[in-house]
Amino acid sequence: VLSLIIDSSAPSAPVISSWSDDTGALGDGITSDNTIALSGVAEAGAKISVFDGASLLGTVVALANGGWSYTTPVLADGVHTLKAIATDAAGNQSSSSSTLTLTVDTASPVAPVITSWSDDTGATGDGITSDATITLSGMAEPGAKVSVFEGGSELGFAMASTTGSWKFTTATLSDGKHSFSAKAMDAAGNESVASAGVGIFLDTVAPDAPATPVVSATLNADGIWIEGTAEAGSLVQVTRGRTVIGSLQLGTGQTAYSIPVPLEQDSVNALDVTATDVAGNVSP
Repeated sequence: VLSLIIDSSAPSAPVISSWSDDTGALGDGITSDNTIALSGVAEAGAKISVFDGASLLGTVVALANGGWSYTTPVLADGVHTLKAIATDAAGNQSSSSSTLTLTVDTASPVAPVITSWSDDTGATGDGITSDATITLSGMAEPGAKVSVFEGGSELGFAMASTTGSWKFTTATLSDGKHSFSAKAMDAAGNESVASAGVGIFLDTVAPDAPATPVVSATLNADGIWIEGTAEAGSLVQVTRGRTVIGSLQLGTGQTAYSIPVPLEQDSVNALDVTATDVAGNVSP
């Protein structure tokens, strides 16, 4: 006796229920993993053929409970459309599963660039500031997450705009030397090398008030000499009201100053003397 089972019914389309690894932002369909692990369900014992577009990648047999999993060979960077078709024991073929569209991106972004920082108080370009919250600006891959570091410590991050520009402001920093760098991470989770470092010296301490001015013994009808000491390297200014009537830039290691100033005739001359250090801090 010959017993036959006739099966002319196509199996249900298989389902791709999950995939991994979804690196970077979850659910955006972009990954740096170029060997994609697919999992799904289908008719028990069916042969599952996995395609990328029209190209067959490989096959796997569904388990008795219908579960199946398949890992692709290495995929090239770019967009991939993955789908599955089930073939049962009688050779009936299902329709295609829903298409899973993924973008594989294994290329690291270029290092971001720190193009400027603010506020650069005092002498512009000397790398010394009295601003304890530094704003860094730069360029990176559009849409990248830009993480800012001081040494090996991450301070925070900013997102690069569609043009690649980004900006980050630090929390309050302590006085002293600071060195900042940045790294970029793209949507797939690839990380760049660090940017070039930017060094800044923070000085928020105002200089001591200049010593009490001393009027020299030489006095004539045109004016007097204001003399004293102040912090080395500071700018000493003599003002009458809001008008600067005399100044002297002290050199490195120089603390003594002697500034000639004119006097207003037939009036009281109330003079103020201040020192401004290289960071822009002004004495009382």
